[in-house]
Amino acid sequence: MLSRPHPTHGWLYLQPADWRTTLQRQVEERDRLDDINHSGPAPAFLAWVAQQQLPALARHQHYRNQFHDRIAELQLRLGNLQQQIDAGRLDLEPMAGITRREIRELQDLMSAGVVA
Repeated sequence: MLSRPHPTHGWLYLQPADWRTTLQRQVEERDRLDDINHSGPAPAFLAWVAQQQLPALARHQHYRNQFHDRIAELQLRLGNLQQQIDAGRLDLEPMAGITRREIRELQDLMSAGVVA
């Protein structure tokens, strides 16, 4: 079975067992959510991904290259955004801020995930 993209972090391709665990958790949290008007992933699922799953995946050698590649992609995007902002496209400042934040978060995960 091939790797599949993470449901909320499409750049991260999960191995079959990790993908099944993720999908199962997403379904469980969806079913626990008692709000018929809610759309998108359940907040509890998003919290689990951010607080437990991503830090755990960042510690696995199999996924580390994907994290490094994502950081490199975001740094390239930020450089392009900064060039456009410097050229007068001030409307891109919020996107640059979002990109900086994601880079920081992933770098924090990577530094916390270093195995001694």
